[in-house]
Amino acid sequence: EVESSLSTLKRIAKTDENIMPQIINCVKSKCTLGEISDALRKVYGDIDLLNTFSKIISIIINPLFVAP
Repeated sequence: EVESSLSTLKRIAKTDENIMPQIINCVKSKCTLGEISDALRKVYGDIDLLNTFSKIISIIINPLFVAP
């Protein structure tokens, strides 16, 4: 499920479609932040904006890991 989610993320990232829903799906599929970042680097390259994006994503997804 992890590889499938990451593959879908890379496919979507190559379009003008919103990637955020797929990033959330990746998290729910147990992808790590590093795996998600690596998938996006393969599409967008290694840029400082991607590092900033990773920080923003970690802020957004951390609540998903908090036990109810």
